[in-house]
Amino acid sequence: GEIEDACAYKERFSPDIVQLGTTWTAYFADKNALADISKYVNEYMYFEPSIKSCKILGSEKIYALPLNVDIRLLYYWKSLINNPEIELKDWESFKTTCSRIQGLITDKKAPAGMRWPIEFPVCSGEWDMLHQFAIWLWGAGGEIVDVKKICGIFPVKKAGFDNKEAVESAVFLRELITETKMPQFSLGELETMFIDGELGMLISGGWLAKRLQDRFGEEAWKERIGVALPPSGDYGRFTFVGGCNLAICKKAKKDGNFNYVMDLLLFLSGKEAQLIYGEATGALPG
Repeated sequence: GEIEDACAYKERFSPDIVQLGTTWTAYFADKNALADISKYVNEYMYFEPSIKSCKILGSEKIYALPLNVDIRLLYYWKSLINNPEIELKDWESFKTTCSRIQGLITDKKAPAGMRWPIEFPVCSGEWDMLHQFAIWLWGAGGEIVDVKKICGIFPVKKAGFDNKEAVESAVFLRELITETKMPQFSLGELETMFIDGELGMLISGGWLAKRLQDRFGEEAWKERIGVALPPSGDYGRFTFVGGCNLAICKKAKKDGNFNYVMDLLLFLSGKEAQLIYGEATGALPG
């Protein structure tokens, strides 16, 4: 698309720096569109899952630096959850909790205005469907991409979600969606509905905390709303860590701008700039 054109195929018009989602960085690096910045970076200064997203799977070369982190979390109204360590512990207990809240809603015993026990985007084509599905896929023991090396050298990649673990997680989600009568809304709409008290729980990103703070107050929102990792599957408790990275288009080297651009990249991904950016946007530092 447009980014692909800017980075590689229309180099004459490309910018020096591009912002890429963590799930896209390796794709453009593999297309030979991004500069290798490995020798300029101390990768141990960064959150491990974030710097990992700046590499191509199976390679140690670094093609970007983290700008922010998107960690999917389970937000819930404390008035509904008495013991989160038990009620939100694993898939079974989580499903039981959703059924209990659904019963309160049906019997009109839930907080006024509450309509659904749990929500996350299920619209066809929603931008973060993979983010949401990965949480449950990993909990069931599955993978998005499997990498195996032939003769211990040549990496072979194939889709890792065409297996029984993927089916298991998909069946669980289908049952959860059906039993809780989960409607189809975008993530932005769902966040507003959760803040307004229409949803008992919501899986969303760290930025929602900023919206809650703006609505209820810096400390007051924590008295009303709890935050936890999504429930554990048979293979453990997982969440999706995404966000955005900053990368340098290869054209910057040809134009002689690379050193200036690299200094800017290091500044933007540094501690001072990260804290200012995070405070302004609610995004977690990379």
